[in-house]
Amino acid sequence: MNLASFLNHPLTLIGLVLLGAFGLFKLILKSGLLSKVTGKETAPILHKLLNFGFVLALSVVVAGFGLEAWKIHKQIDQIQQAKKAVIGEILTNISSLDERLGFFQQILEPDTFARQLDEVRQKVVPALRRNFAVGYNRLIMEQKITTLRQMMNSSPLPTASGRSLLENLRDSGMDTETFRKFYDQLAEVERVTEDFLDTLEYIGTMGEEPSVLHTGYSNRKLKVAARNISIESQVAYLYALAILRDANTGPHAVPLPDSAATTLQALEHLQPKELINRKQTAILLSELMKQKSQVIAEKTALLSLAKQLNQEKLRNFKGLDERLKINPTDTWNEVVGKAISLRQFGRTAEAVAAFSRYGDMFAATDPTARRYAHTAQQFTTQLDILGISGGAYIFEIKPGGTAAQAGLEVEDIIIEYNGHVITDMSVFVEAAKSAQAADTVPITWLRLNARDRFERHDKTVTGGTLGAGIMPI
Repeated sequence: MNLASFLNHPLTLIGLVLLGAFGLFKLILKSGLLSKVTGKETAPILHKLLNFGFVLALSVVVAGFGLEAWKIHKQIDQIQQAKKAVIGEILTNISSLDERLGFFQQILEPDTFARQLDEVRQKVVPALRRNFAVGYNRLIMEQKITTLRQMMNSSPLPTASGRSLLENLRDSGMDTETFRKFYDQLAEVERVTEDFLDTLEYIGTMGEEPSVLHTGYSNRKLKVAARNISIESQVAYLYALAILRDANTGPHAVPLPDSAATTLQALEHLQPKELINRKQTAILLSELMKQKSQVIAEKTALLSLAKQLNQEKLRNFKGLDERLKINPTDTWNEVVGKAISLRQFGRTAEAVAAFSRYGDMFAATDPTARRYAHTAQQFTTQLDILGISGGAYIFEIKPGGTAAQAGLEVEDIIIEYNGHVITDMSVFVEAAKSAQAADTVPITWLRLNARDRFERHDKTVTGGTLGAGIMPI
C-alpha cells in the first residue's frame, strides 16, 4: 500500500489541517501568552476548547486513514476478482484455439465422400462427367465449409468480450497492452479463417480435370491459408500465456486454478504446454514473425502464378466455342451437357438451338426426345421469370412408385426435394440420398400447361426411393 494514498484522502487532509491549527493554538496556550491578555476565566475555557479540537482533528485523521484502507481493500478485492475472470476467459480461449486447429486438419484430410459421389455420378450420368464437374466439386466443398463452420461454432472465439474485461484491469497492475493485443489477435485469427474458407470455396469451382498449373496454384493457396491460421493462432496463444503469467505474478497476484495446468497439458497443436518467461516469449514471437514473412513471400509468388493462370483461362475460353458445338457424332449426354453449359454462360439462344438439335438427332431412337427438347427450350427461356437456376427432368415414371402415387408425370421438372433447391444433378443426387432415411419428403415441381407456361406444384410424399427416371435439363 502507498502511504501517499492515505495522506491524500479528504478526511485525512482536513484532519491534518485541524490538527496543525489546534496544535498551534495549544502551543500558544502553553507559552502563557493568552493568560497575559485575557481574564482569569477565559484561559481555562480556551484550553478545553483547544484540547477538544485537537482530539477531534486527530479523530478525523484516523477516520481518513481507516476509510482509505477500506477503499484500498475493496479495490484489491475487485482487482483480484477481475484477474480471476480474465484467467477463466483466457483458458477457455486457449482450448478453443487448439480445438479449431484440429478442425482445420480434419478438413484437409482426404475423405471418402468425394470418391463415393464420383462412383454415383459415373453410373447416373457418365458422359456428363466433365460438364457437371463444377457442380459436384462445389457440392463437396460446400459440405466441407458447412461442416467446418458448425465445428467452429462449437468452439467460438469471444473477440468482443475483451472490452469489458479490459476496463476492470486498468488499475490492476497487469499489462493491459498484452491483453489488448491478445483480443486483436483473436480477430486476426477470425480473418485468416475466412481466407481459408474462401480458398475452399475457390477450389469448389475447379473442373473435373484442372490443369497442372491450376492444381498447383490451388494446392499452394490452400497450404498458405492453413499455415497462416496456424501462425496467427500460435501468436494469440503466446499472448494468452503472457496474460496468465502476469496475473500470477506482480502486485495483487492471483494463483492459477488447478485447471490451468490441465488445460495446457491437454493441448494437441499449440506449444509450449507451460507458462514461460518474457525472454522465452520474445524469442518465440520473433520466430513466428519470421514465419509470417515467409508466408507473405509465398503469397507474392502466388500473385505471379495467378497471372499465369488467368492467361491459361483466356486460352481455354478461346477454344470454348469449338468444344460447345454440337457434332453429329455426339451422344445424347454430350448434347444435353453442351446445351446446359451454353445456358450457364448466358448464351440462351444458342442453348435453345442446342436442345432443338437434341430432338432432331435422337427422335428416331427415343420417342420422348422431342418432348424433352420442347420442355428444355421453354425451361431455358423462362428461367429468369421462374427465379430458379436449374432442375431435374423426369423422363420416366415407374408404376406404383412414390412419384406415381404423388401424381408426378413425365416432363415434370423437380426444383426442390427434401429441403434441397435442385440446381443441377449433383444436388438432386444428394437430396435423393438424404430422402432414403426420411419418413416424409416435401417435393416441388414445375409442369408445362397448354399455354407453354410452367405451373408450380407442391406435395409431401413418402421417403425412400422416388420411383422416377431423372435426367439433367
